Amino acid sequence: MTCGVRKLTVVDGGCVAIPDVVKQSLYIGNDCGVPRATAIVPHLKERCPAVEVEGIQMEIPVPRNPVSPTKMSSVLDNCKRFQALVASSDVVFLLTDTWESRWFPTLLCANENEIAITSASGYDSYLVMRHGAGPGHNLSTEDALGHQRLGSCFYNNSSSFVNVYYVLQLVLNEIVAMPGLTSIASGKAVELFARILHHEEG
Repeated sequence: MTCGVRKLTVVDGGCVAIPDVVKQSLYIGNDCGVPRATAIVPHLKERCPAVEVEGIQMEIPVPRNPVSPTKMSSVLDNCKRFQALVASSDVVFLLTDTWESRWFPTLLCANENEIAITSASGYDSYLVMRHGAGPGHNLSTEDALGHQRLGSCFYNNSSSFVNVYYVLQLVLNEIVAMPGLTSIASGKAVELFARILHHEEG
């Protein structure tokens, strides 16, 4: 919001829990049990009354989760809805709790040539990175603007979707974080976004 952004869309499928209250500054104790996507709206408006916030409660498809035949249509609807949200956005911040839940949004952002920024925190460390745009055509090493494509944390480690123990360790590390760490990581993500806006090549 300090960069002039006035329209935000928050997508989340879970409810506020105690770890959310501890590690994130936009939730309070009374929010526990309330859907995260809707609980965050009044807190954002308190900090910036001019902001337009829409909270959408929706599950993000995860590669390792099997889909039953009864839920197939709802999952496909979520995929289409999520694709439309990504296509209509100027930038997508990936702030999910698990490493694998960022895969589908990253794929969509690359396909739509949208800016995608990940902000992830471990217990005592964090990662902030910009994901690369999609190929200009076929499997080109250049993006749609003719520049060398940036990388992604998913390109070098496809085995993590198979190694369940490794994935669970990542989940545990990202749920439990030192107080204040998520604020530092999100601040760095916003700073990266501001630098991209002011960069001559974007």
